[in-house]
Amino acid sequence: MVSINRVVMGPASRRMIQELKPPRLKVAEVSGHYGQQFDFKSYEQFRYPEYDICAGPYLDPETGKLRKFDLILANQVWEHLDRPYTATKYVRQMLKKGGILGRGAVLCAVPCGTHGQFTLVRTGAQEFSDRMRV
Repeated sequence: MVSINRVVMGPASRRMIQELKPPRLKVAEVSGHYGQQFDFKSYEQFRYPEYDICAGPYLDPETGKLRKFDLILANQVWEHLDRPYTATKYVRQMLKKGGILGRGAVLCAVPCGTHGQFTLVRTGAQEFSDRMRV
């Protein structure tokens, strides 16, 4: 069976990221490697269990300060979290103010149900948080 992820979600998310002009972006990815294919200004992977987005935002190990990013990727992660609303709060804290289009952005792909449907979100932090409450 053909993967809806490869046929629909992959091309749509690649287009969204290309529109954001990857060479300008400081990017974090939550438990994935999807972002490796792009030429970001900087790109860091934060993999579970070493980094648990439900336990808190990502901090600089040397200074203890909150890390800030222009874009945070989460490809098929949120549906596995035991505390997705808490994780959303931490993602909002890590997004830069004044980032892309005047605010940080989140790209999150979440499968919906068993029919291969996906919710693909490109949004600012507040709007992302609001959508997660639906």
